[in-house]
Amino acid sequence: MASLGRVGGARYPGRVDCEVRFHPSQQRVRVPRGASLLDAARGAGLPVARACGGTGLCSRCGVRVLSGPVSVESADEAHAKRANRVDPELRLACLARLQGDVVVTAAYW
Repeated sequence: MASLGRVGGARYPGRVDCEVRFHPSQQRVRVPRGASLLDAARGAGLPVARACGGTGLCSRCGVRVLSGPVSVESADEAHAKRANRVDPELRLACLARLQGDVVVTAAYW
């Protein structure tokens, strides 16, 4: 399993890690709570479509959260998805923040 957020094998004190599992690849990665789904996917070595540098403007990084808690969709994210005709059920990986263990998928994995 890929692991982020470790320095010299030691965990940061008081930090809560979240496990992100990617379907269908079954890749797993642990990232700090509050990290973006984009950071998690990149940490797992998975490709994520994006053209805006992770600011939510292009809306290419849409992923489906199958289970687990992520941040509430912001007005900016909802607007970007509407403007770019992204399925309302998808979350933009660059803007969705982890709140716990999640399972996600994308059409291009």
